Amino acid sequence: MITNASCTIYNQLEDGSYKRTFIPAVFWRDVKGTEIKKFGAENASSINVKIFADQLHDYIHWADFGGDGWTADPNGQKTVIIKGNCSIEEMSEVIEQPEAYTINSAKEAFWGSPELWHVEIGAV
Repeated sequence: MITNASCTIYNQLEDGSYKRTFIPAVFWRDVKGTEIKKFGAENASSINVKIFADQLHDYIHWADFGGDGWTADPNGQKTVIIKGNCSIEEMSEVIEQPEAYTINSAKEAFWGSPELWHVEIGAV
């Protein structure tokens, strides 16, 4: 699979803390944009990230996530993804980073040849 970046995923745990997981090889695609509104411009950037089979050994579907491994939860503000290896512990600092996004979609593609399996993440 073609990879061009690494990423760090922050999953919110039941106690409100966050668990950090570094994934060394992903395909990261930026979609940069700005939305012009009546009272100024707003960021309309988004990303599309594909995480392939060789990086999915600790992946758990979001509905089954209990704190072990990592997940891509598309519901609410629970999962943040950031480009590169981020070692910041405080979530308030993480979300201020220019390459930090909140995951809003996650699609599992677990069919066909197991080498082609992947999880596709969308985030804003």
